[in-house]
Amino acid sequence: MVTVSAAIFWGLRVNLLEGFVYEWPRHFHGDFYNAMFGSWNGQGIYYGPVFVMESWLYRSAPRIFNEYFFAVADAPLVGLAFFFAAKAARLTGTLSAVAAALWLCYHWLTYSFSVAANPESIELVLLCAAWYFATRRHASLGLAAAAVAALTKRIPAIFIPLMLMTERSWRSVISTLLVMGAIVAVVGLGQGLAPADVVRLTLNPVSLPFSGQDNVREVLAQPFPYPSQFLGLSNALARAAGEPMDDWALPFFQGYYYVVLLATLSFAWYVAFQMLRGRYRIAEHQGLTLSFCIFFGLMPLAAITTHPHTFIFLLPTWTALIALIASERRTWRQRALLVLTGVTYLFTGFPAAVTPIDRRLGTHLYLNGLFQDPIWLNLLLLGGLFAYAAYLLRHPAESVAQESDEALERAHAPNHSIRQVGDLP
Repeated sequence: MVTVSAAIFWGLRVNLLEGFVYEWPRHFHGDFYNAMFGSWNGQGIYYGPVFVMESWLYRSAPRIFNEYFFAVADAPLVGLAFFFAAKAARLTGTLSAVAAALWLCYHWLTYSFSVAANPESIELVLLCAAWYFATRRHASLGLAAAAVAALTKRIPAIFIPLMLMTERSWRSVISTLLVMGAIVAVVGLGQGLAPADVVRLTLNPVSLPFSGQDNVREVLAQPFPYPSQFLGLSNALARAAGEPMDDWALPFFQGYYYVVLLATLSFAWYVAFQMLRGRYRIAEHQGLTLSFCIFFGLMPLAAITTHPHTFIFLLPTWTALIALIASERRTWRQRALLVLTGVTYLFTGFPAAVTPIDRRLGTHLYLNGLFQDPIWLNLLLLGGLFAYAAYLLRHPAESVAQESDEALERAHAPNHSIRQVGDLP
């Protein structure tokens, strides 16, 4: 706990200084700043309908809803996301402290604060809320949260099939469609757009402003991140092959990317269905934890233009892994999960581990390709989670027996209420 407390203190200090204090004078410049406060005139769908509704706040009171407001708002959003994730994973106080240390020490969380990655923070809290509601058997609320996240940006839509696996009622599906329809209708009416235009612009992968070709050219002329700044699989393949990184299309590698993405997504949906609704289902809580662990891990891969702050979606993955490690009774599986977590966490977002070595010896370990292209370790993480899920599906009795043992332990623990014991199967 001394080590964990020191890590939490160090992480708080780094996030405060590098995430906020140092970035305050430069107005948190990044993709969010360019999108919200750039040349966009507020017409059409930019990013998604939720982003458009945020822009109405800025345009209604620019002195209040400025870049500092959205940047500072990221802190409570991430804090709320951590609360939902820790509760969904059923972490104890000690394990919650460990998870908090991993969140605060994660390099890309600090980066997301420094560029005011507000849409990603909104998506993170909504998806963590979806996970929380799924574990509390309020899947209708979880499905609605995932749908609103998909209207912030499109990539969280990969969670919608997962949420449908946790809910059998058509009522929740209809209510979710009504929520999505209401948001889209409000944005359309607020801008005077036809329903077909709202739907088309929401689904458009470019999401350029809907106000004529002159405005489109004006937006494209603004500073925009080049492919060399992206950390997706196609960009990593190009860097590994020594190909030029100023080509937006990257057509040869983009084809490989889509094959890998579709295969991985399809397998993830299949694995989740087998764990949650298949014939040989594993223990309910473990199945939900592992399913959401996998799908949060898919987010950096599913984002075609993966920004550095896209990797903050791995934070709930680490939370779920802590819960899985703590609940695992087989020593060899527990050690395997520990190694998988440690290695992938190090190379996907903890370069501070090698910084003292670089300073002392004058080396440049941080410039190692594994640190610079975290998508490779992201793929290793997904492969490890798929292997673990496949093993559990082949031995479902171990999972069910494990959850039953934990229930009995809770029942015989001191200071448990009659209601808690009565809820046991």
